Amino acid sequence: MLCREVMTTQIVACQEDDTVERCARLMRDQNVGFLPVEDRQGQVVGIVTDRDLVTRYLAAERPAHLPVRAIMTQSLLACRPGDELWMAEEEMAKGKKSRMLAVDDDGRAVGIISLTDVSRVEDEGRFGHLFRAVTGREVARPFPRLRFGVDWYI
Repeated sequence: MLCREVMTTQIVACQEDDTVERCARLMRDQNVGFLPVEDRQGQVVGIVTDRDLVTRYLAAERPAHLPVRAIMTQSLLACRPGDELWMAEEEMAKGKKSRMLAVDDDGRAVGIISLTDVSRVEDEGRFGHLFRAVTGREVARPFPRLRFGVDWYI
């Protein structure tokens, strides 16, 4: 199966000169947590996620007029639409990323592959492996004993 067969092609993007506030409102209004950041030629130069907004902007108490390029993630996890899906899945697992951008030969965003997209086409075992790889965290310590004698772990 190819990436183009599962990727979402309805892309909401922002420009590198857009303010962080504008990007946050765009995420809210479009109900997305991931925006490709494009330069004036439409080439992807980064991404901004809802987590970026919280950790690099809100928690850092930075001004609302800050351009999104100041907080965007510049290291991209990307594939081509014609790549095999299993290759994209491996990169997502290795990078512990729940979303991957699909770009064309000119570096323009043409799709996004998310864990949800993968869950629709992969069998439970393969998807379960990817999900654990992406979301798995090192167990630091168990929570204290809770009701009914069950130990809960992070």
